[in-house]
Amino acid sequence: MTGRLRVVAQWAISIATVGYVVWFVVDHREVFSQQFAGTPRHALVIAVGILATWMLNSLQTLMPLRELGVRVGFWENLLLTLAAGFGNYLPLRAGTVLRLHYIKSVHGVGYLRYGGILGTRTLLLLWAAGGLGLIGVVAMAVAQHPVRLEIVVLFASILLVGVAPFVLPLDRVLPTRGLSGRVATQLVEAIALIRKNHRMTAWYLGLVVLQFGLLAARLSVAFEVIRHRPAWWAYFFLSPVATILSFINITPGNLGLREWLIGVVSAGVGADYAAGIFAAAVDRAVLMAMTLVVGGLASALVAIRLGRHTGDTAPS
Repeated sequence: MTGRLRVVAQWAISIATVGYVVWFVVDHREVFSQQFAGTPRHALVIAVGILATWMLNSLQTLMPLRELGVRVGFWENLLLTLAAGFGNYLPLRAGTVLRLHYIKSVHGVGYLRYGGILGTRTLLLLWAAGGLGLIGVVAMAVAQHPVRLEIVVLFASILLVGVAPFVLPLDRVLPTRGLSGRVATQLVEAIALIRKNHRMTAWYLGLVVLQFGLLAARLSVAFEVIRHRPAWWAYFFLSPVATILSFINITPGNLGLREWLIGVVSAGVGADYAAGIFAAAVDRAVLMAMTLVVGGLASALVAIRLGRHTGDTAPS
């Protein structure tokens, strides 16, 4: 029952946020149409940025797998990343389920072990996102721009959530029995792997920062499409928030929710609320078109590979 209620809640939030964003854009269509200055060049630049972002995402999951001795190919993992992105627009995090099932079936890495790796990656992402946001707070203060307390609290909390599992004795406070205990054990082991491998951690954080930069460039182009130029420090906040919402899906694909939050954060750092929603919608339009085409093809290829592997390993 709990799982069913969660699904209903996710869809209710998704429908509400998508409905709100669609209503907002339609209600402000005259302003949007007057400001819109998009060209095929803008779409191409955003598309190239999306492809580069997908490659960085793939490398972030490939590194810990290689560290564990799992022989996953670069292109194989990239296809899996694209397929997961496509599937996460479907109910029940279908993309994540497909990724977990593929890694277990083809490479023998258990669901919980791989889930621990993905969980640790998310914690490091939060760590970097919170730190970048607080750097943005300092930048705003240096530029003598008023800093809203809500923004400081938000990014300090994000940083705390990311750092806390690496400094707290999780093995003493997390459950040790049942499914939750097994999940906690795998998370603790994945964190231990990160702790002892400083080189991999440095590479990972470098990839995350580069990903933040790519998304900032994409949003900059999207803002250019609607003839709006936020202050340079705004991207210290917008890019981390958008990146977090690409990893942590509260609703299918975070449709509507991502656009609304980018608008809220834009307003909170001195930019325009409507411009934030419009820019996020522009980026989403290109992202969804590419996900539908490239991600759909990748999903088909992964399903074929998985079917062949299952057939080859089935008892005769």
